Amino acid sequence: MLKARQVYQAVIRPAIAYRAAVWHQPATKPKGLAIKLQKEQTSSLRTVLGAFKATPVRQLETEAYVPPLDIWLNGRVASYQARLESTGIARVTQAACAVIQNRIQNQAQIRRRRRRRSRRQTDRLQDATPGCKRKKWAEQWIDGPLQAWDYRERPLVERDWLMRWKTTEQPVRPEIDPGGRIAVRTNTAPTKRILSLHKELQKAESALLVQCRTGRIGLARFLYGQRVPGVLTAQCHCGAGTETPRHIALFCTKEANRRNELTDSKGRTLTYPQLVGSTTAVRGFVQWMMFTNRLGQFSLAKRLLFHSE
Repeated sequence: MLKARQVYQAVIRPAIAYRAAVWHQPATKPKGLAIKLQKEQTSSLRTVLGAFKATPVRQLETEAYVPPLDIWLNGRVASYQARLESTGIARVTQAACAVIQNRIQNQAQIRRRRRRRSRRQTDRLQDATPGCKRKKWAEQWIDGPLQAWDYRERPLVERDWLMRWKTTEQPVRPEIDPGGRIAVRTNTAPTKRILSLHKELQKAESALLVQCRTGRIGLARFLYGQRVPGVLTAQCHCGAGTETPRHIALFCTKEANRRNELTDSKGRTLTYPQLVGSTTAVRGFVQWMMFTNRLGQFSLAKRLLFHSE
C-alpha cells in the first residue's frame, strides 16, 4: 500500500494538479475545478487502499494520509506565488498589467468623450489583478510576507486539513479500551502514524486492515446495509450480534477456539482498538481474519501469502 501511495503522490497527483497556479481558486472550501478533480483523487485512493466505494472520502484521506486535494492545491499555489516574488517575475508581470490597464483606461476615456456616457467602469485598481489577489491570499495563509517564507507548505496544509476534519467530524460510538494502550483509533484525526501500520503488510493485508478499520467490509452488517442481493440479515451466524470485524474478534462464539491467538507477546488479550491500531498486532490480526474463511475475496491472497489450501 505504501508503494501504491507513493506512485499516486509522485505521478498521478502532479498530473491532476498541472498548472494549478493558473486555474485553482484558493478557499476554505473546495470550489471551481478542484471539486471535479477531487473525484479523481478519491478514485485513486480507493485503488491505493483497496477500499470499498462506500467508504467515506474523509476516511480514505486519513487512512492513506493524503490531504483533500483543494487544501493541497492551496499549498502549491502559495509556493508558486512565493517563487514568483523571490525571482522578480511578479514585478515584471505587475508592470505589464499596469501598462495594459492604462491603455484600457485611456481608451475608455476617449469613448466617454465621444459618446458622453460610459458603458462600463474601467478604473480598476492594480491590486485587483489575479496575481495580486493570489499574493494577498498567500500572505494571509502563511501569516507573513512571502519574501520571508521558508516554503514549508506541508505544516500549513496539515493545519488546514485538521481544522476541516474537526469541523466535519461525525459522532461515533466510543470503543471500550480497558487496556489503555497506545493505538491508532479507527476514527483517528489525520496523523502520519497511521502509515506505520502498513509498513510490514502486503497489499492484500493492507486492504483488509483498511476495510476492518472503516467498517466497509464484506461481512453481513455492511452488505445488508448496502442491500446486496442474497444477504437477508445483518446477523452473524452465531446469533449473538451483527457480523462485523469487531464482533468476530471479540464475541463470536464460532471463533472462541481461535481467540487465544489474539494476544500480545506476554499472553495478554488485546482490545479491538489495539488489534487494528497497533503496529505489533495488525499483521497477526489480519492473518487471523483471513483464516476465518468469511471473506471470499481474500481466499487467493491467503493461499499466496500463507501457503494455505
